[in-house]
Amino acid sequence: MLPTLAFTLGLLAAPLATAGKAARIQSRVVSTTGPITSAGIFQVLVGSGGDVDATTSYTTTTPDDSVGCLNALGQLTLSDCAIFAPVDTYYVETSAGVCSFKNTSQPANTDDIYGASVYALTCWEHTPTTSDIEFYTIQGTDYDFLGTGDADLYYDIPALPSSSSDVIDFWYFVWGGEETGVPAGHYKALLLWVPSS
Repeated sequence: MLPTLAFTLGLLAAPLATAGKAARIQSRVVSTTGPITSAGIFQVLVGSGGDVDATTSYTTTTPDDSVGCLNALGQLTLSDCAIFAPVDTYYVETSAGVCSFKNTSQPANTDDIYGASVYALTCWEHTPTTSDIEFYTIQGTDYDFLGTGDADLYYDIPALPSSSSDVIDFWYFVWGGEETGVPAGHYKALLLWVPSS
């Protein structure tokens, strides 16, 4: 009984972050299946196909909720879908180069209380480092949603593309005690891997 109570209390306390510190979203998914092993497009999904108040969840969101895809630079677009390919074990790249959330020349998510050091995804020619991202699929979901970091499944987008010329920044989702969701007007998104044929 005591170990069960301790485990339950640990689960209840886990989502709480200190007021001044951002936390990466932690998901209680069974396990990862590993890094992606073949090329494909990265489709962006928002619950209910783009309703700003929608609940985006890996348990209820489907490919029908697609709002666009990522282009070769790592930006959200309506239909300019790039091919993302794994490089070694740890990285993905497009025709523009290796992709990373760590390029400080990209816009930070300053709408988010905790977003000052969260930079938009970008793909560019550079020598990969361990701070560049690894995307992986998640075991136990109905679709090949992509996680990054420590089982982080959710992403933050400030708008939805409405025309073929729109390009929108794409950040990983952070939260903390002062802001537990995405900033007002932003969308919480999932990333779906669609293998190329």
